[in-house]
Amino acid sequence: NNLGFTMEAEGELESAFRYYSQAADVHSSDPVIVTLDPHWRGKPISEIAANNAKAVRRRLETEQTTEDRVARLNLQGVSALNRNDSQAARSYFEQAYKLDPRNAFTLNNMGYVAEMDGDHETADQFYAAAREARDASARVTLANRHEMQGLPLGQVARSNDEGAQANLQATQEARRREGGPIQLKRRDNSPVAEPESAAPTQSNPARPAETPQTPAPQSQLPQSQVPQDQAPQNEPLATPPPQR
Repeated sequence: NNLGFTMEAEGELESAFRYYSQAADVHSSDPVIVTLDPHWRGKPISEIAANNAKAVRRRLETEQTTEDRVARLNLQGVSALNRNDSQAARSYFEQAYKLDPRNAFTLNNMGYVAEMDGDHETADQFYAAAREARDASARVTLANRHEMQGLPLGQVARSNDEGAQANLQATQEARRREGGPIQLKRRDNSPVAEPESAAPTQSNPARPAETPQTPAPQSQLPQSQVPQDQAPQNEPLATPPPQR
């Protein structure tokens, strides 16, 4: 029964139903003593498990709208991250994005995926889009950091946006320090023009021109997403479907 409760809290309804059913089939008459729900106290554990199995089965039968499925996928993704399973989390978030690319929680979580890939520019775009999404005012019910729970999604996405922008600027600055010719500047920070070298009096051996490096491709948001100019620390978020 306890495993079923955990699975249900993480959005894994099929697993929750399986565990509840197994607990009910034991037909144990042992009473529940310690429980979060006072209505369970003193009742046989198998009776509680059977009632839980019925409730979860009802959710599986009724919560099949796109909104329900997206909320459940985001919940599963955040729960996977809390178990340090980033690969499963990525899969859940990407499935949610395919179902509803305008959902605020999904956009925020896709920003988190982009940051896992080191793509801070795309992460910034996703976080900014999450802030402007139609459901940005919804409250966060599950997050990696406890202090984020209960806050409006838009507020958390703003923080994420600022963090991603800071990471992007730091990466760009590091790249500038690593390569390229040194640019001399005056005290007022204006660049000093390099003098043109005199034409050589003797011919030099010919050599092939250097091939310019092509910048790494950056993934783009769909045109319907309008990125904003801000960025913050990453924080995957979820709000579960309505509970019984």
